[in-house]
Order: sequence, then structure tokens, then C-alpha cells
Amino acid sequence: MSSDSNSYKTDKTTSVFSASQSPSRNFRFHGCYMLMSLKKPERSYIGFTVNPVRRLRQHNGDLPRGGAYRTSRNRPWTMVVIVHGFVANSQALQFEWAWQNPEKTKALRIHAGRHSALPPPKRARYPTPAQRISALAALLSVPPW
Repeated sequence: MSSDSNSYKTDKTTSVFSASQSPSRNFRFHGCYMLMSLKKPERSYIGFTVNPVRRLRQHNGDLPRGGAYRTSRNRPWTMVVIVHGFVANSQALQFEWAWQNPEKTKALRIHAGRHSALPPPKRARYPTPAQRISALAALLSVPPW
């Protein structure tokens, strides 16, 4: 990338921040994201990354390695939401799972007043971006997030 554009560092400690926004050397980005297909806008994908710029390029096939099999058919993708601020990979990965499986997430079921022993309701095979955003709003409203 040229130096006059808003370029992003790609080293492990400052994965998505420009040089002027560089955080302390102890900071490590851990984030969950939602992609929406530009080819089929009703399709979405949720994932985890430490470098959103690189990860989007992988999903879109711009880089030779990486990406995800599940996103190869509906390229190109755009990243519509990034949730970050997790202290560790494990927190971000737990949040990713909860966002992908809101009907199985105990905190949401308890918040909704359903007993945890009850089976979760069935979800759509391909949740729409609007359904995923709704699940995100619900997740962010309950502890521990």
C-alpha cells in the first residue's frame, strides 16, 4: 500500500491500526466480524480474526492462502460489523460461538426467560444479516459481554 493512503500495519501487535493510531506493544487485537455477500445480500458469515483487513482479503480470494470454504461461493464479501475489545483469544472465540449459535447460548436463553433444560428453538439454515445483527444486539445486552 502506498504511504499516502490510510495504510494498515500487518505486524502481529497492531493488526488493523494505522501508524498514527498504533496502540501499546502489549495490545493484541482479537475480534469477531460479520461478512455480508455482495453477490447474495441475504447471505452472511460470522468469524474471528486478529487482522480484519487480511481476513477479508482471504475471504474474497485476494490472498492465496486462508479464507474459508463456506465463503468461497458467494464472493465478494464486505465486512459490515466488527466487535473487538476482547482481552484474549478465548473470549473472542466464545463470543463468536455465541453469535453463531444464539439459540444455544445459555445467557440469552436465561435472559429470555426460557429454562436452560428446554431444547433450543430451531434456527434458519442461513440466518440473514438482519437476524445476525439482532442476535448481536441481544448478546451485547447480557453479561458477560
